[in-house]
Amino acid sequence: MPTLAADGRTVLFQSFASDLVEGDFNDTGDVFVLRLGGPDRDGDGMDDDWELAYFTTLARDGSGDFDGDGTSDLAEFRAGTDPTNVGSVLQVLTLSGSSGGTTKVLWSAIPGRAYRVQFTDSVAEPQWKDAAELVTAGGTTATWLDRSAVTAGQRFYRVVLAP
Repeated sequence: MPTLAADGRTVLFQSFASDLVEGDFNDTGDVFVLRLGGPDRDGDGMDDDWELAYFTTLARDGSGDFDGDGTSDLAEFRAGTDPTNVGSVLQVLTLSGSSGGTTKVLWSAIPGRAYRVQFTDSVAEPQWKDAAELVTAGGTTATWLDRSAVTAGQRFYRVVLAP
């Protein structure tokens, strides 16, 4: 039976159907999170009800940074963070290593959102490398294991919201 979240726009359900996701051949039940969008009458990319809840107006166009945390209002909408709280940001929370050389990256997340972990072995490198897979959050935090970290002397990580 589907579950509707308190926000009235997020549905969580389990399905045993093999035709909902391409290449789903595991013959077991899968859990899906579906986020329903709202109207965006002013065309700024942010749901009107979200803007009204946080700003009490539709006058903001997404390019500003209401809380001054360095992330635009539009990026906060997409990430699911609070645009009025400077402490509400998409960020890596912890890195932990194991004796086998694997590094676990843990970050704050929004259930159902997809994220990409990026890494570099030097902050002087102009390009970040993408992890091969996307991570879809199942809760308020998400993790990714870097099994290639054993070959790197040091490694820097960041997490971005997948398009």
